[in-house]
Amino acid sequence: MIILKQFGAALLLAAMSFPLWATAPNFDGVPGEVAFKTKVVEQKSVAVQLYNLGQERTTIEVQDREGKVYYQKSIKGHNGYSIVLHLDELPQSSYIISVSHKDGVSTQVVRIEEDGLMLSQIVEEE
Repeated sequence: MIILKQFGAALLLAAMSFPLWATAPNFDGVPGEVAFKTKVVEQKSVAVQLYNLGQERTTIEVQDREGKVYYQKSIKGHNGYSIVLHLDELPQSSYIISVSHKDGVSTQVVRIEEDGLMLSQIVEEE
């Protein structure tokens, strides 16, 4: 019975994750270069997808313009990673999503407004 419950929980988790992967953008980057893609998936949530991490340490951060960090996650030992950032608790303002890795930093500005989010272009710095 316990195994059946664990299997059911794993199946439920996989089913909840499937819509994110089913709508994942095609990877059209340069092989060997880290790719950072985002998409608004709910009124105030952003799906972040990372490709070609090469199992190197990579950090995702969300911070405001003054540098206050609201979210930080370090990833190591993975070639790809995805997460949905729920930003509905943050006040209306501009925030920066940054992805740091051995080759540099990629950033994107997220503007939280009353009726949703706006995403800027992603800027890559070496």
